Formats: sequence, C-alpha cells, structure tokens
Amino acid sequence: MKISNGFKKTAAIVVIMLFIFSAILMTAPVTTAATSNPPEPSFTFLSVAPNPIGVGQTTTLSMWIYPLPPTANTRYGNLTLTVTKPDGTKQEFGPALDGPLGNFYWNFAPSVAGNYTVVAHCNGGQWTAAQVGTAYVPLGDLTRLPSDSAAVTLTVQDDAIQFWPDTPLPTEYWTFPINAQNYAWASLGGSWTGIVYDTMSGTNAWTQGSQTAHVLWNRQMAFGGIDGGFFGANSYAGGCQYEDKGPLNIVLNGRCYMYSFDQSAGWGDRNLYNTLDCMDIATGKVLWSRNMSITAGQIYEYNSANQVGLHAYLWSLSAPTYKMYDAFNGQWIMDIANVSTGTGTVTCWLADTAGCGPYASGKGGLQLYMLNVQNGWMAMWNQSKFFMSDGLNDGAITYQAQTEKDQYGIYGGQWRPRNITGAAAQWARGIQWNVTIPKEPTTIYTFVIDPTTRIGVADTYFTVSNFVSMYSYNIPANGVGVAKLAGPVNFTGAMLTRNVVGNGLMGRFDMARMRYTFWDAKTGAKSFDTDPLTNPWGTVTVGDAFYGDKFYVAGYDGLYCFDANTGHVIWKQLNPNSGMQTPYGIWLGKLSGFKITGDLVYYQTGIWHNTEIYARGDRTYCFNASTGAQIWNMSGYSDLRGCANGYTQVFNQYDQCMYTFAKGPSATTVSADQSVSGANVLIQGSVLDKSPGKANGYAAISDTWMTQWMEYIYEQQPKPANAIGVPVSIDAYDPNGNLIHLGRRNKR
Repeated sequence: MKISNGFKKTAAIVVIMLFIFSAILMTAPVTTAATSNPPEPSFTFLSVAPNPIGVGQTTTLSMWIYPLPPTANTRYGNLTLTVTKPDGTKQEFGPALDGPLGNFYWNFAPSVAGNYTVVAHCNGGQWTAAQVGTAYVPLGDLTRLPSDSAAVTLTVQDDAIQFWPDTPLPTEYWTFPINAQNYAWASLGGSWTGIVYDTMSGTNAWTQGSQTAHVLWNRQMAFGGIDGGFFGANSYAGGCQYEDKGPLNIVLNGRCYMYSFDQSAGWGDRNLYNTLDCMDIATGKVLWSRNMSITAGQIYEYNSANQVGLHAYLWSLSAPTYKMYDAFNGQWIMDIANVSTGTGTVTCWLADTAGCGPYASGKGGLQLYMLNVQNGWMAMWNQSKFFMSDGLNDGAITYQAQTEKDQYGIYGGQWRPRNITGAAAQWARGIQWNVTIPKEPTTIYTFVIDPTTRIGVADTYFTVSNFVSMYSYNIPANGVGVAKLAGPVNFTGAMLTRNVVGNGLMGRFDMARMRYTFWDAKTGAKSFDTDPLTNPWGTVTVGDAFYGDKFYVAGYDGLYCFDANTGHVIWKQLNPNSGMQTPYGIWLGKLSGFKITGDLVYYQTGIWHNTEIYARGDRTYCFNASTGAQIWNMSGYSDLRGCANGYTQVFNQYDQCMYTFAKGPSATTVSADQSVSGANVLIQGSVLDKSPGKANGYAAISDTWMTQWMEYIYEQQPKPANAIGVPVSIDAYDPNGNLIHLGRRNKR
C-alpha cells in the first residue's frame, strides 16, 4: 500500500504543530479579560513548510499570534493570509477564527513554478468568547492592534521534492510491532476483529494471510485424534459445526486471542469457556490469561485537537450488558448497561471505516443496525455517539468543544474511556437515529448490510410454503434518508438456500437450478443469473461474498469466482476425486465456507457431520483470488479462523490443534575443517528452520516440498524421501580480499 508523500508530510506537520502549541499553552500565563483597557499590540508569526516544494505538492501555511488568547474559550476573530504568486496576482485565505492557542493553518498546492510571497495578518479587534455551537459573543473590551508577519518566500520548482524514503518491505523474518516510521509496512498489518469492515463477512481487504504452507506453531485445543485400544480408529469428538472446541479467533497487531477449552464447561458456548488467552502470534507464547467472555476485537481511531491515534479493545457484545476491555492486557474498562433492542428485532454489526456521521472522531467505531419490520422501525446504535459527552464531561471522553469541531473538523479533549455509572452508562444514549419504515407482515430471518453501498437486505420466510420475500433498504450511516428501496422480491425455493447482498445487488441461491439470481437492490428489478455450479454436488453452497468486482461462492463441489456484474465464471477450482475415501465421489466443501484477505482466498473441504472414524484426505487450500491459481494446500479437516498480519490460523479437527501458518526464523551455521587429507578443506554446516513450533529446529525446506514436509513434521505423515532443502551458496574471500564462489547446494 502506498501512502502519498503529500499526505504524510502534511499530517506530520499538523501533528507537530498541535504539540508545539500545546507546549506553549502550558507555559503561557492565564489572564482575565478586562472591561476597560487600551488596545494592546499583537505579534503575528508565519511558517511555510515544506519549502521548497514541487508543482502540485502541498505545503502548510501556519500562522499564530502572540499574546495567546487569555482563556481556552477565547479567540482572535479575523485572521487572514495573502499569497502573492509569481505573476503578481494574489490569493487570499480567510478570514478565519483562530484555535484556542491563537493559531490557524491552510494547505496550499501551487500550480506553477516560481517564487511566491506569503504574509499572514492579524486584523485586530476585540476578543471573542467561544460558545457551544457556532455563536460567539464579545469578551469585554479587551482588544488587540493589527499586525502582519514577516514575509516568507515559498520556492516552487518544476520537479517534485523527494520526501523521506520509505523503509523497504522486509525480505526476512520480522515480528510486531511495526515501527511507526515504516509507512510502507502498513501493507503487512491489518487486524481480524470479528466485525465486518468495508467488505462482507469472511472477507477483509485490509489485511493479508499467509502465502505459504509453512507452519510457524500449533497448539492443541482439546483431546483429539485416535484413542486406539478397543475403540479402534474412532476419533475424539471434534465438535464440527455445533460444538467447536476452538470457537474464537481474533488477531490485533501481532496478538491473537483464543479460548482454552474447558471440557467440563461444555462445547459451543464461549460464555462457558473459562480462560481467554492472549498469545504472541509469532511465537504462540501466552502473554496473559483471564476469565472473560468476548465476541469481537476493535481498533478505534480517536482524533482531536489534543490527541490523535489508534486504540485496541476487546468487547463482549451481548445483552443486557456490553463489556469493554483493554486488548493489550485484558483489563476491564467499562460496562454499557441496559442493552435492549426489543422483541422481533434483527441486527447487523458494522465497523465504521469512513469516519462518517456527526459523532465520528475517526474510524473503527462500532455501529449496530437494528431492524424491526413488524413494528415498522429501524435504528442505529453508535459507539462514538455513546462515548460523546457533548460538553457535559460525563462520558468516556473527558472533554469536548464544538469550536474545535467547527474549525478543524475534529473535537478537542482526550480519549480516556473509563468506568462510568448512572445515566452516563445507559446503552440508549448511543442511539444515533431511529426512523419509521413501512411495516411488513412477516418475521425477519436474516438482515445483512453491504457496508460499501449502505444497502441493507432483509430476508423473510413463510415456513410452510418455503416462500421467501426479500426487502432492501437505503441505510446511510447518519440516518438521513433511510427508506425502503424495494420489496417484496419473492422467491420460492428450499429453506436452506442462501441470500447475499453486495455490489448494489441482492441475490438468492436456487438449489434446483444450481445458480444465483440477482436483483437490483434499489429497484427490485432482476439483473442476472450466474452460470450454474456443477453436478451432482453443486446443489449446496456453503459460503458466498462480493469482493471488489468479483463474486465468490464456496460450494460442496468446489470454489467459484464469478464476474460481479454479469454472473459469468471467471475461474473455478473443483474438488478432486476422493476415490474410496468418501461416498460422494469428491471431497465436499466444508460448511465454514471460505475467507478472503488481500488477494488470497482460502477454502476447506470436509463433510458437514463426520463419522466417528474420520474420512481421510480433507485439506485447506489457498488460491490467488484474481486468477484461481493454487498457492499452497495442507492436510486437515479444518476451519479457517483468523487471517491477518501475514498469518493464517486454521483449526484442524483431525488432531484438535490450532495451526498458525507464516514464514518463520532460520539459523545458518558453517565450519571449515582442514584436517582432511591433502590440501582439501571440508566446509560443512546447517540451515535450520527455527520456528517456535519445534524448539530444537529441523531442516529448512524448499517451497516446492513445504506441504509434504509440514505434514511430516506436524501431522505424523510419511517423511518425503526426495524432499529438497533450501539452496545454499558457499562463498569465500581469497588472501587478496576477493570474493570467490565455491559452489551451491540443495541438501536432500
């Protein structure tokens, strides 16, 4: 991911300026406005940076006034700035109301080369006192005389100025955290939170999974595999779809969170799991363990005039109380009380990635959309709205000032979530909007929102006739313009057929015809049918999602990629023949469907309900999401869990182990033995894979043999006889300091 140089530079300047002025404010004396004072002089200062710049690049024109405003809520009311261009024409900026520190700035991108002259002006006058909203009133008769800054020359050249170069992406093993200076490394991060971002459930365009079958470490979650004895080849219960022994996986900034399975507590209910473990995803080391129940993770951005940056949290999002925890140490932070969405309401969680709505201070805020068609209403609960104290200083944010919002587009104050009680802790204060919609006579079964278009699709059933009605709604984040768009769009088919929304479409899988039908979500008009899945097992799909300009389907028979605008197949990967291992002729697609991260799509095989003697041969596959080319595969009756930070985690029910796939560390040794016969020297050494999964290390293997080697190391499968290690180049310096190449080996 490339971040524009202009953005980086401007952002850095703004942050620095905020800190500079904060430091000035702390040392400035606080005065009280008088009612009868003579005008006093002002002093105007100006900074133009970066300088010089290239045509089209952005510089920041920053001005500030001394003395500072006497109180935090007073302002200079009439700041302006003049830029004289090389041809003598002038461009005026302002008038503007300064910030609480007597400062203001504008961004300027010149369009021609040459020398520009910049002068800032304080036009004097009375102080003004900032009020909530946009109204300001005079503060006595304390006034300042006008003043101009010294002129600053801005040099603009034809060629762009090169900014600080990015640190290259790593080619060797590395661990979190990513140093904040390494902007380009942002493409290596991205979290897996359990809350939907700008793509549908099971997909995350903002992160990347593993591109290799290399196992970094694994962890046994419960008894698994074969017990033997008079039980023969019967396996320990895997839980499969209903009583999963590895039910949670969240990845945040190089840490993964999962439950330790408690055999006595029961299966399939995370509230009954005693211990949540926070683990270093690079090593599998448990960093802390706590008795707590969580449902999702969060990366939350809070930007204000005093504070900017990201914060990581864990959440339990279950009624009647939401619980918020610090993701770094698991400490409980606060409860949100009396959660109640009402009977007959269906919900959909989203994470705000656009920073939209009147209460957004950044990105990543949790939003709960609620739909109740029988009673005719729709509402949205906004975490940012709940935390907003609106100047009352009773919420999770300690201070808010509307003046900073008016001027900078961000609020003042600090982000300090803490335990709150009484009225401040009530869930209802987070309701951002609640609107009336047309009532419908049926009960909602599912409710899905496409985060990109903010179109929600409701799915209703008449259970006797298997008659399905679909309705679509326009659902802007700020609630303005919420309306029913289309519906009912009627569809008659088997109860277990799937619905999907995305790309401005709503669709339904037709088991009888083995294809999806799509309607325009705004009008309800039919758009197209997809090409069919294949016989005989294409009658069942286990996952589907829009992703960019493509539509992906995981079927019993394989994985499909369709054109999202036409429904035609772009590529497909059909499951291989299973021979005598299954009664289906192929290994069936697993009910867990698939996951997509970056340009990788993961797919697993495995029947819905296995027998006590597990079928052999099921696998996890990684394909290129654009071309369908297979990148790697690994043995396992598995469910994909987290994909983030370059790691992929898979829960394998063949042995009840959680596997973490990623590149790992290695160690190389070399020695020279001159005791051999004649003038020969014996050069020998080793290249070991030092991944934490096997403490003593083992032979590093080539990519071609990685799958077979990992199955040998971790899954008790036969050692590949012809496996080839990593290539080793042997070089030396002669007595004159010249580098000579002695040879190259691939150790078998």
